[in-house]
Amino acid sequence: MTSTTEERLIEAMKMIQETRDYLSRLPSVPVTTEHIHKMTAFLAAPDNTLLIRQQVSRFGEYRLPVGFALVSAELRGDTLRLWQEPAPNGFAPPPVPLAEGITIELHLPENHGRKRA
Repeated sequence: MTSTTEERLIEAMKMIQETRDYLSRLPSVPVTTEHIHKMTAFLAAPDNTLLIRQQVSRFGEYRLPVGFALVSAELRGDTLRLWQEPAPNGFAPPPVPLAEGITIELHLPENHGRKRA
């Protein structure tokens, strides 16, 4: 699974937070204190706080050969959500037990990154 620019930026923001927290634990020196204040101000900027809180979602499905989605999955941050849609009217999917080895490819939603009208 490849990471998006947005995901890489979120990781970079977390690294800045960790670095700031580490510097805060060091003995107080004017240069270090100045850098801590700069990092804190940068992290507190509205665009950056939104980026830090955002979690990019990835979606995927395991489909039967007839096209019915047996299992759908969404990965948002560290949370994986699995669900099964009800079968279409008049269609009874064959019993397929979930077993080890079923792979669901996760991808960004099609409209990810596009501005909504």
